[in-house]
Amino acid sequence: ENVWSNILAFFCNPNNEHNLFDLILNSVFETAGNKVTINNFKKIRVRTEYPTDLGNRIDIVVFAENFILGIENKVDAGLYNDLQDYSNTIEGLAKPQSLPTYKIVLSKSRTSTTNGFTNIIYSDLIRNIKKNIGDFTAYSDTKYLIFLLDFLKNIENNINSQSMADNLEVINFFHNNIDKVNRLLEYDNTF
Repeated sequence: ENVWSNILAFFCNPNNEHNLFDLILNSVFETAGNKVTINNFKKIRVRTEYPTDLGNRIDIVVFAENFILGIENKVDAGLYNDLQDYSNTIEGLAKPQSLPTYKIVLSKSRTSTTNGFTNIIYSDLIRNIKKNIGDFTAYSDTKYLIFLLDFLKNIENNINSQSMADNLEVINFFHNNIDKVNRLLEYDNTF
């Protein structure tokens, strides 16, 4: 989870040397159903493991001139986080300038959220990044473009391998119960 968050944070910062500018941020907002204009790239800061008011940590916080974005990244763990604490922290960061806030739980599969958080899943985010990437390829650093595409492919492989693990369980069940399965099929055919 920390590795994925650090890579995402790197690509979320339009000032970094990848030269993909706001590709990831815009794709995150699009996936969440928000229309957000990024006013000034130079003023954007991205922090990982941002401490909350109660001592927890938000995986990624993006500070911009015209918004605050908090992303809680869930890779292999369930959503057990204190979203009220996270929400209060994000709202507190935005309050001095009365900025709008966006709160995202990014996960491999759909999950229920509370306290103003929106759940987006990796497969939808990846689809939007791939759809939007064409506009950035002429300007991006080729090395970082390859890194991003490799990272996205690794996420897809990770998500798909989970599905294969589930299928493997079913395959093992059938293999271990072949006689019973055959009898069940015979009964079904007779019926």
